[in-house]
Amino acid sequence: MRLRLLVPSIAACTGAAAILVAAARDAAFHQKLSNDQQILHALDRLTYGPRPGDVQSIQRIGLKRWIDQQLHPERIPESAALREKLAPLQSLRMDTGELIEHYPPPDLVRRIADGRAPMPDDPMARSAIRNLIAKQERRREARDGAAANGGDKADLAERLENILDPDQIATLRNGAPEEKRAVLESLSPDRLEELAEALPPRFRGPIMAAATPEVRRRLQVMNAPQQAVAADLTAAKLYRAIYSNHQLAEILDDFWFNHFNIFMDKGADRYELTEY
Repeated sequence: MRLRLLVPSIAACTGAAAILVAAARDAAFHQKLSNDQQILHALDRLTYGPRPGDVQSIQRIGLKRWIDQQLHPERIPESAALREKLAPLQSLRMDTGELIEHYPPPDLVRRIADGRAPMPDDPMARSAIRNLIAKQERRREARDGAAANGGDKADLAERLENILDPDQIATLRNGAPEEKRAVLESLSPDRLEELAEALPPRFRGPIMAAATPEVRRRLQVMNAPQQAVAADLTAAKLYRAIYSNHQLAEILDDFWFNHFNIFMDKGADRYELTEY
């Protein structure tokens, strides 16, 4: 009996609480935002979030004018900082044919190795293909038993010792990022190419993270050229979200890109995506 009486009481209290919450929400909805609150609200909705100086910039020109500018990005000069960040990303300025020539995919490397396709004209691409063909040969020898009983690991260590001195090897293994960067910058282009070939996989990630953009690109191209295209696309997406003055346009670009579900690692999409 007590339980039957208690249930309606709980329901009544819950209903009353819901009414109070709805009333409070309605009151908040009709409460006018201050000018700064309106600016922050617009920045949260129409950009990737407020950056240092954004609020002050909108205060100077007015919120309505700023929104109108975002709706017409062709009227807004693009950020110089963004242009500087995008400048080293060479693949962004190439068409699909140029990307395949400068950053050859694995199937093209196999065709060149078999003599069914010519070497590219680009010197770095030629070096990368020679590097990749040599790797394929070593893998084939390993499968045939030439590197049995740990021989492949010993060969890898020996190749690394022929490129770097013991202190440099120790720094690349255990040094701080700036120390690794200094070692990489001290190497000639030929040494960097040899290093890209000899780097053990477990060291590659931390070394890539510590490298300057120029050194990172050379290591990427020597080890897996197609990864440089993916890295440029990823970096450009982040740089535009952070630095672009065309914030609303970037958000809309990202929306439609995701809406159509363009996947970078699907077949030839990686090489067609830059033009797209």
